[in-house]
Amino acid sequence: MSNPDVQVLLNYTISVDVTPVAEQNARHFTELMKQTQAETTQILKDAIEERAQIEKTAADIHQQDRLKQLDLLEDIQKQATELVELQQTEQTRILEDANRAREEAERDSLRRLQEQHEKHLETAKEETKEIEHQLAMKKSEQERIELQLLSARQRFGQMDEGVQQQTIAAFRKAQNGGALTRDESSLLRNVGTQQASEFAQKADLARADAAGFTQVFGAAENDTVEQLIRDSTKLKLELDDKREIEVQLNDDLERMETLASRLAEETAAQIKERDERLLQRFIAILEQKYNNESGNF
Repeated sequence: MSNPDVQVLLNYTISVDVTPVAEQNARHFTELMKQTQAETTQILKDAIEERAQIEKTAADIHQQDRLKQLDLLEDIQKQATELVELQQTEQTRILEDANRAREEAERDSLRRLQEQHEKHLETAKEETKEIEHQLAMKKSEQERIELQLLSARQRFGQMDEGVQQQTIAAFRKAQNGGALTRDESSLLRNVGTQQASEFAQKADLARADAAGFTQVFGAAENDTVEQLIRDSTKLKLELDDKREIEVQLNDDLERMETLASRLAEETAAQIKERDERLLQRFIAILEQKYNNESGNF
């Protein structure tokens, strides 16, 4: 029975004209009902307070559990961070060791290749110097023979016509195996080397050619000069090839030096990029773990 019903019954009982016993019973019942109502009210109040206390205690426990879980998560995060740093340090060390080994191998290979090129270049330079020396010697020999022939033509042109004819006859006699007289030998010896002035040389050469010097003398010298010219031409081609090889070797060495610098730069950039990727990956894993733990709360 609810409290309003009890109150109605109480009022009704009081309003009825009853005997003293009934009145006493009514009063007793009324007091009992008031006591019951008070006890019920106290019970409800105590229940509400107990519920509030329970809820507060539960909230405190939940908060403590949450704080413990947060502390645990922070500890996990700290351990994960330390693990990431340790793994990153170890990974960096491994990468650095691997890169150092690769760089050392590349540098060693490049160094050996450079040494080979330098040896080839030195050999090419030595060969070039030798060719240049041979070329200079042949050029000098060519100039000597040409000057000797030029001087002979000049002196021949300075001779009288009779002496010129005697000299030609003595030369042909020697070609045919004939024995030469002292005068004939002297005539041939006079066809030697002597410098003349430019104008006198021109006149002498003209007279020599007019008297048939080039038809009789100088065939061997001309052949030698032509051979020297051919040899010089060949040597010049070889010299050009050697110089081209030198240029190519120098270009190769420059490219190798550039390659070595680029490899060092690329290796450093790759190490930095790998470290950044590794760090970002571990950070993402850590954030995902933290989000998952937070969602469980």
